[in-house]
Amino acid sequence: MTDPRVPFLRARYAEDDQAARAASSDLYGVLGQVEYVEGEVERDEAHVTRHDPAHVLADLEAKGKALDACAYFLHDNEDGPDPCAEAVLTAFVQPYAGHPEFREEWRS
Repeated sequence: MTDPRVPFLRARYAEDDQAARAASSDLYGVLGQVEYVEGEVERDEAHVTRHDPAHVLADLEAKGKALDACAYFLHDNEDGPDPCAEAVLTAFVQPYAGHPEFREEWRS
């Protein structure tokens, strides 16, 4: 049995991947969302850099690998669910709490 958070996260990661790839093909789409206010330019540039499509894609790849490991250790492990894998899934799902498919029992 697959934990329902696993397919939920895979779907959200696929959506995030698609958005990052679209943004990388339209750099203005990323930079155009930042409103520069005097004195805040450096902070906004740091924010844009952290959310650069290449950075987002690398982050999603890493999370996908961690998700694969968690899925294995939650249900395919003969020793029973791993508490660390449970904690990682609980943490990974929290940023999506506003999504309509998010379940209240997933809230930490």
